[in-house]
Parts: sequence; structure tokens; C-alpha cells
Amino acid sequence: MPGIRKKNFRPNALQAMKEERALVLLEERTAWAFALRQARQLERQLGISILKKIGNAAEVAKYVNGFLESYEQVYLDDLQDLNIFSQAEMEKMFRQLEQPEK
Repeated sequence: MPGIRKKNFRPNALQAMKEERALVLLEERTAWAFALRQARQLERQLGISILKKIGNAAEVAKYVNGFLESYEQVYLDDLQDLNIFSQAEMEKMFRQLEQPEK
């Protein structure tokens, strides 16, 4: 990737970032899934309403996704020097790391 070398971003460092990002997102999604299961269990056991305070299922998903996107933003902030400003651009760059150089 010529742009990476021109900006002095080492492909090994970007590969490590890609792997770290995948792990962080997996851990965060797993933690949120656990928290939501626990909240539902408490609602059933205690007859209280926890998640309804956030809203319906779509609003709960939006709430959780807002936090997950904040993790994505950390990586996007690090990649701004490569003119990568969106999740789609970041995904494309990470896919290019897997391709052999020509």
C-alpha cells in the first residue's frame, strides 16, 4: 500500500491495529450481550423494568451500538493521517493489508 509507506505507517503496525480492533469489538459485543441477558433475567426474577427505560428493542440496539461505535472512533482517530475517516474506509484499508503487494 503506497499511501501507508508515504505516511510512515508500517504495515505490521496496521495489521496489529486490525487484530486489536477485532478483539476489542468482539469483547465489547460479548460484554453487552451478557449485560443485556443479565438485565432480562433480573427483569423476570424481580418483576422490574430495566431495559424499557431505554425504549423498545430497536432503541436498545441503537443505545448499545452508540457505545460500540465509540470504540470504532478511537481507531478512526488514529487513522486520520491516512485520510481514513469512515468505518467503510477503515474496513477497506484493513482488507488491503491482506492482499499481496504487486
